[in-house]
Formats: sequence, C-alpha cells, structure tokens
Amino acid sequence: MAGFLYYLPGTKRNEVNAELLRKLGLGHLLDDPAGTTFRLTMTEVARGPGEGRAGLVAGDPRRVTGGRIGFYPQEQAWRAVLGSAGRAWVGYYLEQQPRPEELARAGALDGHSLLLNDGQRWVIPVIRGVSEEEDQLVGYCAAPRLVDWDEKGERVAGEVVPRYRKFWELACLWFDLARGRALGEMIPETLEALDDLPVLALATNYAVSKTEIGMLGLLTTDLERRVCQVVIDWPTWLEHLRKKAGAAGSSTCDGPAAATGGTGRPSPT
Repeated sequence: MAGFLYYLPGTKRNEVNAELLRKLGLGHLLDDPAGTTFRLTMTEVARGPGEGRAGLVAGDPRRVTGGRIGFYPQEQAWRAVLGSAGRAWVGYYLEQQPRPEELARAGALDGHSLLLNDGQRWVIPVIRGVSEEEDQLVGYCAAPRLVDWDEKGERVAGEVVPRYRKFWELACLWFDLARGRALGEMIPETLEALDDLPVLALATNYAVSKTEIGMLGLLTTDLERRVCQVVIDWPTWLEHLRKKAGAAGSSTCDGPAAATGGTGRPSPT
C-alpha cells in the first residue's frame, strides 16, 4: 500500500501541528479540514528534494505501509506543494502510484464512479442531487447540514456544514450555468471561480489537493467538465429537459429551478 509522502525541510517533529500544515498547503491531511487532528508517521532525513536540506518525511500510516517513509530519490517522484514556495513537497514511489482506495476519506459523500486520466475509477460526490416527486425532478442539497429549528420550535433545514459550504456554492453556480446553456442563454464557457470545483469534488472524498491531482495527472479539460456535471447530477437533469421538450413539441423548455442557496428545502421544477 503506497500513499503520498510529504517532505518538510528544516522542520522538527515538535513543530508539526494543524496550523503549520494549513500554512504549507497541507490542510487536506487533517482528518477534518476544519479541525486539528491528523495522523502522520514522521522520519528525520539528512536531505530531501529541492535544496536537499535536512528535515522530515511524513506519511499517513493508514495509507503508507511497510516502513517506507523516507527519502529515496531514485525510487520516488517529488514536487513542491503549490503555494508553499518550496517549504513543503509531495512525493510517491514510482512503482506504487497512489490509488483512489488508498486516499479515500472516512465518511466520503455518495456519488458516481468516474474513470479519470490515470486509468482508475474515482467516486465523484453528488452535492446537488435530484429526486423525483410527483413525476417532477426536485433539486436538493446532498451535503451534510446543521440541525436547526425556527422560532416556533419546528425543525428546519440548517446551513451546509462549513467544510462543504464552498463546494455547495460552486456546484450551485455551475448548475445555473449548465441550465442557462441548455436553454440557449449566452453563458461564458468558463469562469475563474469555477476552477476550484473539480478540485473540491476530489478533495471531498480523497486526501488530495491541487498538487496531488496534478502529480497524478487525474484531470483533462474534458474530465474537468464531466466532474462538474457529476456533482450536480446534470445527466439526470438533462434527460428531464429533453423529455419535457419532447412532450411540448419544442426544442426548448423550462429548465430546473436554479439553486439559490444552501438553507431552503427542495422545490419542484
């Protein structure tokens, strides 16, 4: 079993904490990205990639086994963690490229299996799901939400929990754009804000960031779009649009209601 390794140059064991991991762009190694707990086995090394300074090589013992947490440059590939200015590196064994089952998070969200560019199937979470009610499709938030009550003491749907909130908001934006294109509206092909959506989708179910995704070559421009379609279950919506258009004898039809936030109950289209 071989997961990713992480090299922290000039770092001592007692300096590794949740705050440091976040500063180095390694917050995804925390068991809960909003929390402080993590499990890393650390080995002191005399040198590492880059400038070859002494430091630590760390790995999650749940994902790296066999006592191979160390720096072996002839057997490994390394890359500086994006945004860390070389203060952290990520690596893996060339003959043991990390697989999705080794990087899966506990409590991953349900979704659809998608074949990515590494030839492996990864579960892409559906965060804006659909269900059928009275022969109509209803959009709903599939992310965990806080339990809350209104002023009368009646239970209501609470906010999306913080760790999924950005993912939910970007998925709703993507849905609005996909719906607009389906209805023939003039919608830009890409928006800079949506660049993070495929990354958030993968990072929700797996212990990865942009650095690991780039190292493994998981995404292509086409696959980015397909991942975005999965998170809103767009194939189901599109089939619904086609059926409505066919029933009306028209090439266009009213699409599903645009998402407007994370607290309302699902409403029919």
